Amino acid sequence: MHILTIASLLPSAYAWIREAGHNILLLSDLSWNDCSNSSIGRGGFPFVQSELGQRAPSGFSPWRWLYWLKRLYQIVDEASKADEKLLAEQAAKAIDIMSSHVKERNSQILRVFEAAGDAVTQDKDFMVLKKEW
Repeated sequence: MHILTIASLLPSAYAWIREAGHNILLLSDLSWNDCSNSSIGRGGFPFVQSELGQRAPSGFSPWRWLYWLKRLYQIVDEASKADEKLLAEQAAKAIDIMSSHVKERNSQILRVFEAAGDAVTQDKDFMVLKKEW
């Protein structure tokens, strides 16, 4: 079986975020899940085992959105260390798109983030969501 790497998958994920990010945000705000009787909406092993995944229902949710924001920051860091400039750039652009959509819409994700507790609100990967005073 062909092994798919982050480097091979990120361009597609970036395209989804760029083209459909606003709709993904709307679905996340609503915690939309039309696949509750299926394993499809649960998420992969890394997500399910993560602290954010432990809090998330199946389907789209603010918690899943936060997980992917954090994961993109990790990809930027890993790609930068490996001198994968294009990969780091695409992940950084995806972060910018995700955070700008949340702020522009005053998304429910912001309220979930603010109520999440120090383990989440003090995480450096979520500083982009902090209120600007």
